[in-house]
Order: sequence, then C-alpha cells, then structure tokens
Amino acid sequence: MITEKTVFIIGAGAGVPYKFPTGDELRIKIIQNFTKLFRRDVISTLDQFPDKRFNFSETFLDYFINDFKKSRRQIDFFINKNTKYYKDIGRLAIVLTLFDNERQCNFWQAEIAGEEDWYKIVWDSLINDLFGPNEYDISQNKISFITFNYDRSLEQYLYESLKYLHTEIPDEDIQKVFQSMKFYHVYGSLADLDWQNNRSGVPFQHPRALDYSSIIKNVKLIFEERKKSQLLATIHEEISEAKRIFFLGYGYLEQNNNILKLKELLTESHEVFGTAYNNSPNQIKKIKYKLSDNSTVRLRFIIEPSSCKKLLKDFL
Repeated sequence: MITEKTVFIIGAGAGVPYKFPTGDELRIKIIQNFTKLFRRDVISTLDQFPDKRFNFSETFLDYFINDFKKSRRQIDFFINKNTKYYKDIGRLAIVLTLFDNERQCNFWQAEIAGEEDWYKIVWDSLINDLFGPNEYDISQNKISFITFNYDRSLEQYLYESLKYLHTEIPDEDIQKVFQSMKFYHVYGSLADLDWQNNRSGVPFQHPRALDYSSIIKNVKLIFEERKKSQLLATIHEEISEAKRIFFLGYGYLEQNNNILKLKELLTESHEVFGTAYNNSPNQIKKIKYKLSDNSTVRLRFIIEPSSCKKLLKDFL
C-alpha cells in the first residue's frame, strides 16, 4: 500500500506500451487514417446521429489533412492556430484515432511483453497489503493520477484488476471504491466509462455507434479552454500536498508546466522522480530547470533516462 501522499503526472509517452500514441505518433496516425476512420465510424452512423456538422465533404477532409500535414506540427498546436475552420474536425480526428487505438489496447499482451508494463507495478503497489478475501478498498492508498492523456486505459486496467481479483464482491461495491479514487484528466477524456456512468458512459473498446458531436466536447484543445478548467484548482492542491511526485512519459513542455504551476508549487518538501527516456545528461539538466529555477529551493530530483516501469520499480 502507498502510505505517503503520491501524485503521478502522466504524459503521452506512458501510454505507448498499451498501444496509445505519443503526440508525434498521433499526428502521423491522423494523417494516414482519419479519412478511413471517418467513413467507417461517422458516415455509417449518420442515420442514428444525423448531425450535419459532421457530414463533412470529401473535399473538406482533404483540405484538413493536407493543411495539417504541411503544418508539420502536432494536432493540438495546429488547431489552436486554426479554430475557425478546423476546431470540430480536429477534435473529431483525435477522438476517432484514440478510440481506434483503444480497440487495439491489450493489457495481457503488455504484460507478456513485460519490459514496459508499468500499470502492473502500480497495481501491485496498491494491493500488496490487502491480504484478506474482503480487503479490497484500494482507495485507502494515498494517491492521485493527473494525466494529460485523453484515453481511459489506466482507470479500466485498475477496475478490471480489482473486479476480477474479487469475483465474490458485488460490482457496485467495486465501483464505489473507484468513486473515491482520484483521476484527473487535465485536458478532458474521451468519455466516462460505462461503469463510471451507467447512463452516458462509453464501454472500453466500445462496440457500438456513438454520437460524436457530443463526444468531442469532452476534448479541451484550445488553450483558453484549458486555462478555465475547473479541475485546475484541485490539481494544484494535489501537487502542493504531495510528498512524492512521479512524472511518467511526460514531455516537460513549458505550457503544461505552467498549467500545473510547477515552479510555484514544488518545494523542498517534495521528492520528484521522472522519466526522460532517451534524453542526454544535458537535456535532463534542462528538465530540472524547467521544473524549478528557484535556487533557494533544494528539491530531491531524480530524473532518469529510463522507462516508466524501471523508474517505478526503483523508487515507488
């Protein structure tokens, strides 16, 4: 069990073992696959959800893909510059692509591969002191997850793991545990899961048609929308009160650091651990400066050029 207040700050790189793309990979997938996904998942459901805003012409789709490709930037940056024409179609491109990746997600295959499966390290830490058959309340762990990703795979993984470890516990009791757990999606998520919201939740790897005109509202791409998020005050409080902070697959972008107010909130009472996969010693030095340039604050910084799994095995 994790008894010290611990916050996990999760970026796109952390989703790679579970078939979710980094920012650069998402850009490539949208350019290569969006038109196909639009025809398969949107055009085929227009009779059920006849929202004409998404009845984009083939020409408009071509314009979007062409402009996005030649911009040579990631999708959120591109849409921030082109909200008049491409806000809705850009969000739709993200949603369709990530739902497609969700269908490909396979927790068992990640466990077999082993080397990068950090979800299991977290799961083992949450459950390892709960030995009795009726001891299942993992919300007793002093943890919170702050993710910059839209996908719901971590919540689903932990829910599945708890549910199938305790097959004699009613589903509603398992769900109550997760109502007490803290998952914060800084920029929104694809949708609530069905076990989180039985009225409007979308099952993991959803096998049914969706009203994408509603779904895309969950994705907060525009910078002004991000700044207005009601979650930010709560997220800042979680960071401030933490004893340990783990950055997993996080890119340390200045914009995201500022949204989290890291330079203001990180103090000498924090222990900070982070991945910096394939980064040089000089790049790691710059990362530390990005997190806190206050020379009067002596943080315990451990930023490793390693995987999420290795960092957690060594320090969690």
